[in-house]
Amino acid sequence: MPYSVSKELIIDFILNDIDENQRIKITESINTNTLTKELYLSEKRKYDVERYLDDEMGIGERCEIEELLKINESLYEHFELSKDVNEFLKIEAFNEQLNTIHAELFNSKINQQKFGHKVSSERHIVPVKKLKYKVLGIGKWVAAASIILFVATFGMTYFTTNQNSLEERLYDSYYEPFQNNTNSFFNSSSLIEAKKKYNNQEYDIAWLLIENLPNSMTIEAEKTLYAGLTLMELERYTEAINKFKFLQTDEDQTVINSINQWYLALCYLKTERRTDAKDILEKIVANKSYNHSEARKILKKLN
Repeated sequence: MPYSVSKELIIDFILNDIDENQRIKITESINTNTLTKELYLSEKRKYDVERYLDDEMGIGERCEIEELLKINESLYEHFELSKDVNEFLKIEAFNEQLNTIHAELFNSKINQQKFGHKVSSERHIVPVKKLKYKVLGIGKWVAAASIILFVATFGMTYFTTNQNSLEERLYDSYYEPFQNNTNSFFNSSSLIEAKKKYNNQEYDIAWLLIENLPNSMTIEAEKTLYAGLTLMELERYTEAINKFKFLQTDEDQTVINSINQWYLALCYLKTERRTDAKDILEKIVANKSYNHSEARKILKKLN
Protein backbone atom coordinates (compact mmCIF):
# COMPACT_ATOMS: atom_id res chain seq x y z
CA MET A 1 0.00 0.00 0.00
CA PRO A 2 1.52 3.40 -1.00
CA TYR A 3 2.53 5.76 1.79
CA SER A 4 -0.09 8.53 2.18
CA VAL A 5 1.53 11.97 2.20
CA SER A 6 -0.48 15.06 3.21
CA LYS A 7 0.38 18.68 2.49
CA GLU A 8 1.29 19.16 6.15
CA LEU A 9 3.75 16.25 6.03
CA ILE A 10 5.32 17.70 2.88
CA ILE A 11 5.81 21.05 4.63
CA ASP A 12 7.38 19.31 7.63
CA PHE A 13 9.62 17.43 5.19
CA ILE A 14 10.76 20.69 3.60
CA LEU A 15 11.38 22.27 7.02
CA ASN A 16 13.23 19.13 8.18
CA ASP A 17 10.73 18.73 11.02
CA ILE A 18 10.21 14.95 10.75
CA ASP A 19 12.03 11.82 11.87
CA GLU A 20 14.33 9.80 9.60
CA ASN A 21 11.81 7.02 9.02
CA GLN A 22 9.19 9.48 7.72
CA ARG A 23 11.82 11.23 5.60
CA ILE A 24 12.71 7.98 3.82
CA LYS A 25 9.06 7.16 3.13
CA ILE A 26 8.22 10.67 1.86
CA THR A 27 11.34 10.73 -0.35
CA GLU A 28 10.30 7.42 -1.88
CA SER A 29 6.75 8.71 -2.43
CA ILE A 30 8.04 11.87 -4.13
CA ASN A 31 10.18 9.75 -6.46
CA THR A 32 7.43 7.26 -7.34
CA ASN A 33 4.11 9.13 -7.06
CA THR A 34 3.27 11.95 -9.50
CA LEU A 35 0.73 13.64 -7.20
CA THR A 36 3.13 13.62 -4.25
CA LYS A 37 5.86 15.05 -6.45
CA GLU A 38 3.59 17.88 -7.66
CA LEU A 39 2.55 18.64 -4.08
CA TYR A 40 6.19 18.71 -2.98
CA LEU A 41 7.21 21.04 -5.83
CA SER A 42 4.29 23.38 -5.11
CA GLU A 43 5.08 23.71 -1.39
CA LYS A 44 8.85 23.85 -1.95
CA ARG A 45 8.43 26.74 -4.36
CA LYS A 46 6.26 28.63 -1.86
CA TYR A 47 8.95 28.07 0.79
CA ASP A 48 11.60 29.30 -1.66
CA VAL A 49 9.55 32.46 -2.27
CA GLU A 50 9.65 33.19 1.47
CA ARG A 51 13.43 32.63 1.50
CA TYR A 52 13.79 34.89 -1.53
CA LEU A 53 11.84 37.70 0.13
CA ASP A 54 13.79 37.29 3.37
CA ASP A 55 17.07 37.51 1.37
CA GLU A 56 18.17 34.04 2.46
CA MET A 57 19.27 32.87 -1.02
CA GLY A 58 22.51 32.89 -2.91
CA ILE A 59 22.75 34.46 -6.37
CA GLY A 60 22.15 31.14 -8.16
CA GLU A 61 18.93 30.34 -6.30
CA ARG A 62 17.71 33.92 -6.70
CA CYS A 63 18.14 33.75 -10.48
CA GLU A 64 16.32 30.42 -10.61
CA ILE A 65 13.31 31.62 -8.60
CA GLU A 66 13.11 34.85 -10.63
CA GLU A 67 12.95 32.86 -13.88
CA LEU A 68 10.34 30.53 -12.39
CA LEU A 69 8.16 33.47 -11.30
CA LYS A 70 8.03 34.64 -14.92
CA ILE A 71 6.39 31.43 -16.14
CA ASN A 72 4.44 30.13 -13.09
CA GLU A 73 1.32 32.26 -12.65
CA SER A 74 0.08 30.69 -9.39
CA LEU A 75 3.53 31.00 -7.82
CA TYR A 76 3.71 34.63 -8.93
CA GLU A 77 0.34 35.30 -7.21
CA HIS A 78 1.72 33.73 -4.00
CA PHE A 79 4.86 35.86 -4.39
CA GLU A 80 2.82 39.07 -4.71
CA LEU A 81 0.74 38.23 -1.62
CA SER A 82 3.83 37.38 0.43
CA LYS A 83 5.57 40.55 -0.76
CA ASP A 84 2.57 42.65 0.30
CA VAL A 85 2.63 41.06 3.75
CA ASN A 86 6.37 41.72 4.12
CA GLU A 87 6.00 45.34 2.98
CA PHE A 88 3.11 45.85 5.37
CA LEU A 89 5.28 44.49 8.20
CA LYS A 90 7.99 47.00 7.29
CA ILE A 91 5.43 49.81 7.42
CA GLU A 92 4.17 48.63 10.82
CA ALA A 93 7.72 48.50 12.13
CA PHE A 94 8.38 51.99 10.72
CA ASN A 95 5.22 53.33 12.33
CA GLU A 96 6.36 51.92 15.66
CA GLN A 97 9.69 53.73 15.26
CA LEU A 98 7.88 56.99 14.50
CA ASN A 99 5.68 56.51 17.56
CA THR A 100 8.81 55.98 19.63
CA ILE A 101 10.34 59.19 18.24
CA HIS A 102 7.12 61.06 18.96
CA ALA A 103 6.97 59.70 22.51
CA GLU A 104 10.60 60.64 23.16
CA LEU A 105 10.07 64.16 21.85
CA PHE A 106 6.88 64.55 23.86
CA ASN A 107 8.51 63.25 27.05
CA SER A 108 11.49 65.55 26.54
CA LYS A 109 9.18 68.54 26.33
CA ILE A 110 7.37 67.45 29.50
CA ASN A 111 10.68 67.01 31.34
CA GLN A 112 11.73 70.53 30.35
CA GLN A 113 8.51 71.88 31.79
CA LYS A 114 8.99 69.90 35.02
CA PHE A 115 12.36 71.54 35.59
CA GLY A 116 11.08 74.99 34.75
CA HIS A 117 12.48 75.12 31.22
CA LYS A 118 9.48 76.75 29.61
CA VAL A 119 10.01 78.55 26.34
CA SER A 120 9.19 82.21 26.68
CA SER A 121 6.59 83.65 24.34
CA GLU A 122 8.22 87.13 24.46
CA ARG A 123 10.24 87.87 21.31
CA HIS A 124 13.01 89.85 23.04
CA ILE A 125 13.82 86.96 25.41
CA VAL A 126 15.80 84.20 23.74
CA PRO A 127 16.91 81.81 26.48
CA VAL A 128 19.40 79.00 25.85
CA LYS A 129 16.70 76.37 26.36
CA LYS A 130 14.92 77.66 23.25
CA LEU A 131 17.87 76.38 21.29
CA LYS A 132 17.16 72.93 22.79
CA TYR A 133 13.61 73.18 21.54
CA LYS A 134 14.96 73.94 18.08
CA VAL A 135 17.13 70.85 18.29
CA LEU A 136 13.99 68.87 19.08
CA GLY A 137 12.41 70.51 16.07
CA ILE A 138 15.26 69.17 13.92
CA GLY A 139 14.40 65.70 15.23
CA LYS A 140 10.86 66.17 13.97
CA TRP A 141 12.18 67.38 10.62
CA VAL A 142 14.36 64.28 10.30
CA ALA A 143 11.32 62.09 11.08
CA ALA A 144 9.30 63.95 8.43
CA ALA A 145 12.11 63.58 5.91
CA SER A 146 12.22 59.86 6.70
CA ILE A 147 8.51 59.59 5.95
CA ILE A 148 9.01 61.32 2.59
CA LEU A 149 11.90 59.00 1.75
CA PHE A 150 9.86 55.97 2.82
CA VAL A 151 6.89 56.98 0.69
CA ALA A 152 9.18 57.65 -2.27
CA THR A 153 10.72 54.20 -1.86
CA PHE A 154 7.48 52.24 -1.70
CA GLY A 155 5.40 54.53 -3.89
CA MET A 156 2.18 56.37 -3.21
CA THR A 157 0.28 53.67 -5.11
CA TYR A 158 1.02 51.21 -2.32
CA PHE A 159 -0.57 53.47 0.28
CA THR A 160 -3.65 54.28 -1.79
CA THR A 161 -4.40 50.77 -3.09
CA ASN A 162 -3.21 48.49 -0.26
CA GLN A 163 -5.05 49.53 2.86
CA ASN A 164 -5.81 46.03 4.16
CA SER A 165 -4.66 45.18 7.65
CA LEU A 166 -1.81 42.77 8.35
CA GLU A 167 -4.31 40.22 9.64
CA GLU A 168 -6.30 40.34 6.40
CA ARG A 169 -3.15 40.06 4.30
CA LEU A 170 -2.04 37.01 6.26
CA TYR A 171 -5.50 35.51 5.80
CA ASP A 172 -5.32 36.05 2.03
CA SER A 173 -1.84 34.57 1.94
CA TYR A 174 -2.55 31.40 3.94
CA TYR A 175 -6.23 30.60 3.42
CA GLU A 176 -7.10 27.69 1.17
CA PRO A 177 -10.42 25.80 1.06
CA PHE A 178 -10.20 22.54 2.99
CA GLN A 179 -9.24 19.55 0.85
CA ASN A 180 -10.55 16.28 2.29
CA ASN A 181 -8.74 13.29 0.82
CA THR A 182 -11.29 10.82 2.21
CA ASN A 183 -14.95 10.45 1.21
CA SER A 184 -16.20 11.04 4.72
CA PHE A 185 -15.22 10.67 8.34
CA PHE A 186 -18.61 9.08 8.87
CA ASN A 187 -21.22 7.33 6.72
CA SER A 188 -23.75 9.92 5.57
CA SER A 189 -24.77 10.15 1.91
CA SER A 190 -26.47 13.51 2.47
CA LEU A 191 -23.36 15.03 3.99
CA ILE A 192 -21.19 13.56 1.22
CA GLU A 193 -23.38 15.33 -1.34
CA ALA A 194 -23.03 18.64 0.52
CA LYS A 195 -19.25 18.14 0.62
CA LYS A 196 -19.18 17.50 -3.11
CA LYS A 197 -20.92 20.81 -3.67
CA TYR A 198 -18.40 22.49 -1.36
CA ASN A 199 -15.47 20.93 -3.25
CA ASN A 200 -17.04 22.08 -6.55
CA GLN A 201 -17.23 25.62 -5.15
CA GLU A 202 -21.05 25.56 -5.25
CA TYR A 203 -21.18 27.12 -1.79
CA ASP A 204 -24.78 28.35 -1.83
CA ILE A 205 -26.08 24.86 -2.61
CA ALA A 206 -23.68 23.29 -0.12
CA TRP A 207 -25.03 25.59 2.59
CA LEU A 208 -28.65 24.69 1.80
CA LEU A 209 -27.84 20.99 1.99
CA ILE A 210 -25.98 21.37 5.28
CA GLU A 211 -28.74 23.50 6.79
CA ASN A 212 -31.28 20.79 6.02
CA LEU A 213 -29.25 17.85 7.29
CA PRO A 214 -30.95 16.07 10.21
CA ASN A 215 -29.35 16.33 13.62
CA SER A 216 -27.45 13.13 14.29
CA MET A 217 -24.69 12.32 16.76
CA THR A 218 -22.80 10.33 14.09
CA ILE A 219 -22.42 13.24 11.67
CA GLU A 220 -22.89 16.31 13.87
CA ALA A 221 -19.19 17.13 14.25
CA GLU A 222 -18.40 16.90 10.54
CA LYS A 223 -21.63 18.69 9.68
CA THR A 224 -20.63 21.60 11.95
CA LEU A 225 -17.12 21.70 10.48
CA TYR A 226 -18.43 21.94 6.92
CA ALA A 227 -21.01 24.49 7.98
CA GLY A 228 -18.16 26.71 9.23
CA LEU A 229 -16.05 26.10 6.12
CA THR A 230 -18.95 26.96 3.82
CA LEU A 231 -19.80 30.11 5.80
CA MET A 232 -16.19 31.24 5.33
CA GLU A 233 -16.59 30.92 1.55
CA LEU A 234 -19.82 32.92 1.79
CA GLU A 235 -17.82 35.59 3.71
CA ARG A 236 -19.99 35.17 6.82
CA TYR A 237 -17.00 34.97 9.15
CA THR A 238 -18.70 35.75 12.46
CA GLU A 239 -21.19 32.94 11.90
CA ALA A 240 -18.33 30.64 10.92
CA ILE A 241 -16.53 31.49 14.18
CA ASN A 242 -19.63 30.50 16.15
CA LYS A 243 -19.74 27.13 14.36
CA PHE A 244 -16.05 26.45 14.95
CA LYS A 245 -16.25 27.53 18.60
CA PHE A 246 -19.23 25.22 19.16
CA LEU A 247 -17.26 22.35 17.65
CA GLN A 248 -14.38 22.95 20.08
CA THR A 249 -16.53 21.64 22.91
CA ASP A 250 -16.60 18.14 21.38
CA GLU A 251 -13.35 16.68 22.72
CA ASP A 252 -13.98 13.22 21.21
CA GLN A 253 -13.44 14.46 17.64
CA THR A 254 -9.64 14.83 17.65
CA VAL A 255 -9.08 14.88 13.87
CA ILE A 256 -11.95 17.24 13.14
CA ASN A 257 -10.99 19.53 16.03
CA SER A 258 -7.45 19.77 14.67
CA ILE A 259 -8.76 21.01 11.30
CA ASN A 260 -11.37 23.17 13.03
CA GLN A 261 -8.75 25.07 15.06
CA TRP A 262 -6.82 26.12 11.95
CA TYR A 263 -9.88 27.61 10.25
CA LEU A 264 -11.04 29.24 13.48
CA ALA A 265 -7.67 31.00 13.72
CA LEU A 266 -8.01 32.18 10.12
CA CYS A 267 -11.48 33.55 10.84
CA TYR A 268 -10.06 35.47 13.80
CA LEU A 269 -7.40 36.91 11.47
CA LYS A 270 -10.00 37.92 8.88
CA THR A 271 -12.05 39.71 11.53
CA GLU A 272 -8.88 41.34 12.96
CA ARG A 273 -9.08 39.59 16.33
CA ARG A 274 -5.31 39.24 16.57
CA THR A 275 -5.08 38.13 20.21
CA ASP A 276 -7.66 35.37 19.71
CA ALA A 277 -5.91 34.24 16.53
CA LYS A 278 -2.53 34.10 18.26
CA ASP A 279 -3.94 32.04 21.15
CA ILE A 280 -5.28 29.42 18.74
CA LEU A 281 -2.16 29.44 16.55
CA GLU A 282 0.09 28.93 19.58
CA LYS A 283 -1.98 25.88 20.58
CA ILE A 284 -1.74 24.51 17.04
CA VAL A 285 2.05 24.84 17.07
CA ALA A 286 2.39 23.43 20.59
CA ASN A 287 0.25 20.38 19.77
CA LYS A 288 1.64 19.96 16.23
CA SER A 289 -1.94 20.00 14.98
CA TYR A 290 -3.25 20.46 11.44
CA ASN A 291 -1.15 23.01 9.47
CA HIS A 292 1.12 23.67 12.47
CA SER A 293 4.01 24.67 10.16
CA GLU A 294 1.84 27.34 8.52
CA ALA A 295 0.66 28.46 11.96
CA ARG A 296 4.28 28.94 13.01
CA LYS A 297 4.94 31.16 9.98
CA ILE A 298 1.90 33.34 10.75
CA LEU A 299 2.94 33.71 14.39
CA LYS A 300 6.40 34.79 13.29
CA LYS A 301 4.89 37.59 11.21
CA LEU A 302 2.40 38.60 13.91
CA ASN A 303 5.16 38.78 16.51
